[in-house]
Amino acid sequence: MDLKDIISISGKSGLFKVIGRRPTGLIVESIDAAKNRMPTTFTQKISVLDDIAMYTTSGEVRLIQVFANMQALGKTVDAKAENDVLINFFKEALPDYDSERVYASDIRKAISWFNILNGEMDFKALLAEAEKNEAEGKEEKTEDKDLKKSEHPVAPKTVAPKNTAVKANSKSAGGAKTTYRPKSV
Repeated sequence: MDLKDIISISGKSGLFKVIGRRPTGLIVESIDAAKNRMPTTFTQKISVLDDIAMYTTSGEVRLIQVFANMQALGKTVDAKAENDVLINFFKEALPDYDSERVYASDIRKAISWFNILNGEMDFKALLAEAEKNEAEGKEEKTEDKDLKKSEHPVAPKTVAPKNTAVKANSKSAGGAKTTYRPKSV
């Protein structure tokens, strides 16, 4: 299981794993003991956990990094605890978070998601794999750019359309001549 397969659905509590696709949405399964399956629609707001980041004073940090930091602390906090307790725990996990743009409700939601996924996933291993994939992706892009620079593209041959007069069929409207002008490309 990876964070790109885990989603949050607006208006529904908990997290869901994508298990299938259908023409009008997704088929998801809840990540809890019940393992309830349900369809989603295009009108529901869905957030993929892999796409979420937290604001810091120096930029943004992906949620997988935040979860790995929380897991490294070796302790958890109940998401229903007081805001001060949640904020202190979050400061330990992400010391330079931007307190003006990250609200207590955001911290509560992140800690709640962490508590749901903590026993299911090894965030350190997922983070290492994600960083490895990003590094490989950057190398491939660099190689593609180098190839494009070294290749000399050949200009495609262009053929100008011919404007030719075509005689109309004698059975057509009075046998008048018509001019055929093809559409320009």
